[in-house]
Amino acid sequence: MPVALLLSAAMESVRTRAGGRLSAGRCLAELARHFTATWKAAVPRKTPSQKLRERDGGWCTVPGCSHHATDEHHVLYRSQGGGDEPENKTAVCGYHHHRCIHAGHVKAWGKAPDQLTWVMGGEVVAPA
Repeated sequence: MPVALLLSAAMESVRTRAGGRLSAGRCLAELARHFTATWKAAVPRKTPSQKLRERDGGWCTVPGCSHHATDEHHVLYRSQGGGDEPENKTAVCGYHHHRCIHAGHVKAWGKAPDQLTWVMGGEVVAPA
């Protein structure tokens, strides 16, 4: 169906529901209001991981790393009693997360985002 016919039918529906003659501008305004109200709830919300990466500036928080953060890391692992609180999670790149942290080469403790202490290659990097 051509767009003009679809729009004409939608405007006629608005006029019918309103019970009278409405200008084209008023019909378009009502269509826009209805569209916004209908689809507002469907707008994708940010996931907790996206919010965490945004909090941490979008970059890996491992000191010296310049890669974009793609993962969230639990400072105190859930298997060790850590929770999902924001202060127990930090944004990291996939390399540091899987190849360094979970391989035991890099460790972190403290409270994110500003109170994390890191150990990398035996060197301690404390928060400034």
